[in-house]
Amino acid sequence: MPNTKKYTNHSVDEIDIYLCKIKKQIEKENFIVPATNKRADNQNFINNYHLTTKKQKNMLMQLEATDFCYSADDYNNKIEKHYIFAKEYELDFWGSISNILVYIKIVQKEDNFVVVISFHEAKKNVKYLFK
Repeated sequence: MPNTKKYTNHSVDEIDIYLCKIKKQIEKENFIVPATNKRADNQNFINNYHLTTKKQKNMLMQLEATDFCYSADDYNNKIEKHYIFAKEYELDFWGSISNILVYIKIVQKEDNFVVVISFHEAKKNVKYLFK
């Protein structure tokens, strides 16, 4: 896997603008959260917490600039950047309600389609850029 550069030189305004753009696409349901064997973490998370597409959309619409961690190069497409967020949500795990820190990696494609590459429980501590 090639090296990718991590970026933390973003302003709050820049991330607010990015979120505004992707939320417009999410609102129009112009997004996907891949939940295939290749993305087993996403699949397990979505299944374990019974996250319908509507619930996923609602969770993504709650993202704020203060949830932003960093961006990174896409090693497959040098033009695109991945934006990484982490947000705590109150979720239902088979009747047990818990606050879960969710790791969210997003890329907006050239056609404005939004791909939520990662959407699962955070596996390690996160460092927020604006908190």
